[in-house]
Amino acid sequence: MSIFQSNNLSRFRELLDEPTPGTKVLMVLNVLFWMAAFATGLYLLDYKGFDKTTAPTPDILVFTTGLKINLLIIKGAWWRLVSSMWVHLGFMHLAFNVYGLFIIAPLIEKFYDTRRMFFIYMVSGLIGSLASFYFVDAPSGGASGALYGLVGAMMVFGYKYRKDLPPELGKKLSTGMAPWILFNIAIGFFDAVPFDNGAHIGGFLGGMALALVIPARLEARAKFSDRFFSLCAVVIVVVNLVVFGMWAFEAKTCLADGAAFLSCYSIPM
Repeated sequence: MSIFQSNNLSRFRELLDEPTPGTKVLMVLNVLFWMAAFATGLYLLDYKGFDKTTAPTPDILVFTTGLKINLLIIKGAWWRLVSSMWVHLGFMHLAFNVYGLFIIAPLIEKFYDTRRMFFIYMVSGLIGSLASFYFVDAPSGGASGALYGLVGAMMVFGYKYRKDLPPELGKKLSTGMAPWILFNIAIGFFDAVPFDNGAHIGGFLGGMALALVIPARLEARAKFSDRFFSLCAVVIVVVNLVVFGMWAFEAKTCLADGAAFLSCYSIPM
């Protein structure tokens, strides 16, 4: 059953009026993590004997403890596949990703609901981290994989429900996004641009695959579907709490002073 099978324009307007609390939470969390890392980094550089040549910016100093670093993941730090999704290496990196969330996440949340948007975001981000782990040797971090997952989901939504959307809108949400996606992926292949195309492409394909099977909002669906995604949301929150606990333990150990930092991360990166 189509979500817009009757009176599609008025139903579409109703969806656009839906609130987006999940998007606001994700934006605030990403900003708070970066602010906390920057402030902590300033403190460490000023009072704990860290060498500024080791950490060019305060946030990188702290976020090294949660980056996707392949060798450390191989040694057992699996949680870095998740923690790296909350890492932003610099204010501009953060600003671009938060702006991307501001543009695309509300639409996904309106069309799929908060639980499904959160599920697509986190699972796409994890798929992006795994793709980066297997295909990209360099350390990396950021919400880009998860963000590209939302973009992939939006493209599938536009194509899947193209007959029920206003023609121009359906085109813009599907094939109309292709040039932007291809451009951003293409420039990631230039060495001068520090993009992690493994995370971008992995997250994008993950978001597309998820949107193919996840029912959009107001579509006829079994009641177990809502309960399933409610359970998934709880599981994702619990996993993140475990990850944050392990991340905090490593940070406490490796940020004790400059010597401890060099001891933890004196590895090829």
